[in-house]
Amino acid sequence: MLERRGLGRVHHRILYFIGRRPEVSVSGLLGLLAVSKQALNAPLRQLVEEGLVAAIASPDDRRVKILRLTDEGARLEADLTGAQMSHLQAAFERAGPDAMRGWRRAIPKPPPCCAPPIRSARCAPGKCCSPLAGRWPIGSFMIGRSSMILL
Repeated sequence: MLERRGLGRVHHRILYFIGRRPEVSVSGLLGLLAVSKQALNAPLRQLVEEGLVAAIASPDDRRVKILRLTDEGARLEADLTGAQMSHLQAAFERAGPDAMRGWRRAIPKPPPCCAPPIRSARCAPGKCCSPLAGRWPIGSFMIGRSSMILL
């Protein structure tokens, strides 16, 4: 899916975090990803140019850019995450119930709807419409600030 669009894993990481932190600022995204401004600039600009991410000036401070996924960006991010979830589910099915129990012991359980909730234009205000909801241990989580595992 990414390759067909000329995108890579870094683009998916950006989509992933913007999807889980709607209206994050560029500065906030830099902190989440733990990357430099220079490292974020080109892939973020490409996502904006492709119409996957909207960057708008903050109403509070016009110097601050607020990021959110467009409808197309939200669909792509959900498709990518869904494909990863399917791959992981298949791996757990092959590995058996002992592997699943080990996974649940090793990885802390997220809040019921996956944390933080995924919000998009399709979601009612305050309601999680995450494709991950109710599917723990299949989900997405971060390890530290600089790395993440997308499942």
